[in-house]
Amino acid sequence: MIYVVCTNKLEEKDVPIFMEAAIEHAKMSKDVDKGCIAFDISEYNEEDKEIVFFERWENKECLEKHASRCKELALLDVLNKSRFDKSLKIYEIV
Repeated sequence: MIYVVCTNKLEEKDVPIFMEAAIEHAKMSKDVDKGCIAFDISEYNEEDKEIVFFERWENKECLEKHASRCKELALLDVLNKSRFDKSLKIYEIV
C-alpha cells in the first residue's frame, strides 16, 4: 500500500478556489483512478497556511497512472496557481 501526504501552502484569500478544485480532484481520483483507496483533505490551517491531502493507493503502479492522468488536467492548473508551495511525501507500507 502507498500513502501520499501532500502539503499545500496557500494564503487564506486563495482557500475557496483551492478547496473547490481540491474536492473535485479528490472525487475524480476516487471515481476514476483504479486503486485509489482514500483521498482526504484537511481543513485550512491558518497558523501554518496549509491544506494537506492524505491519499492511500493500492500500489505504486496505480499512483503512477493517477499522476500521469492528472498532468493534463485544467484542475491541476487551478491548484498550482492557488498555492505558493507544495511538498509531497510518498510512503510505501509493507
